[in-house]
Amino acid sequence: MTMTELDYWRENLGTKLGAVWPKTEPGAFWYSTDRSSQCKANDGKGKGGCAWRVFEALKKVDKHCSDAIIDQHVTKANPKNAACFQACAQPTNMSQLCNIRCWMAGVLGKDGGKLMQNATCPKSKGQWPCHKVGGMPKAALEAAWMAAFNSDDKAKGGCPNLLTPRDKRRIEAAAAEEEDDL
Repeated sequence: MTMTELDYWRENLGTKLGAVWPKTEPGAFWYSTDRSSQCKANDGKGKGGCAWRVFEALKKVDKHCSDAIIDQHVTKANPKNAACFQACAQPTNMSQLCNIRCWMAGVLGKDGGKLMQNATCPKSKGQWPCHKVGGMPKAALEAAWMAAFNSDDKAKGGCPNLLTPRDKRRIEAAAAEEEDDL
């Protein structure tokens, strides 16, 4: 199995965030809650590919605000990481490969795109070179993610709450319908 830099990043992020190595393959599974699988009003459980529904929302934040906060945590986590970004042609353009590599190095360590990471490497019979997980500790990544939700004040490292009364009513109505279907 030949793995690309992207493959290593995906697998190593899964490992860092708590995925368990299956017996034959490394890594984790990811499920995105995309609109195509979202349950609509009056959809029964599993009807028409329906796979998920929001039952309660406490806060809604802008993706750009949340991403900016996480990026700040990643760039500040390792002083060498800031120098990596500054060496890129466009240091603040996160769509550039140079910046993505710096970001991933901050999260996974300098070899996160080259070597399989696992605190206790499985007997891979040489298929996957393993080393200890590097980069930011899991708790620091979780704190970076939660910062956007912990405060509504940008000055305190949070993001404004964009949840409207209309959003809340819509979610509560959908949750009530789901309760009736169960």
